Amino acid sequence: CIYAIGGTMQKIGVGIYFLILHIRKRRLNIETPQVIEEQPKIPSHIKALQSLEDLAKKRLSEQRLQKQYYTELTEILWLYLEERFRISAYEMTSSEILSQVKLNNNISHDNYLLLDNIFTISDFVKFAKHETDQVIDKNMLSNAKEFVINTKEEIESNESNK
Repeated sequence: CIYAIGGTMQKIGVGIYFLILHIRKRRLNIETPQVIEEQPKIPSHIKALQSLEDLAKKRLSEQRLQKQYYTELTEILWLYLEERFRISAYEMTSSEILSQVKLNNNISHDNYLLLDNIFTISDFVKFAKHETDQVIDKNMLSNAKEFVINTKEEIESNESNK
């Protein structure tokens, strides 16, 4: 009988210990709320241009890794199209993407042609095992940068709001 009472007291003691830990933990969370700092939003064209520079630094073209090069190039453009124009490019074929781009009033015909050229060459390399040279690869990267620069969103400055 004494052992039964001792075991019960021990269980109560352990329960009280964990209750105190729980209360302390809650008190610490209440006293020191975590402040979540909002990161400034990086414009989509800045992210795309940085990604294109990073791609160039990988030197995949020089290593004859064209399929990887064009896969990364198109993924950068897909992400840019998603963020900038709300075109869900990841779920579309190149022709479907180009159809959506053509319907967008913010993209000129010349910029459409740049994108069309990039996607056409990319599809040939990725799916038809077409081989390109470094000149073509650099030209496609240049076209991608030109497309992004030409279609970047103009951010209104505080001066124009006054």
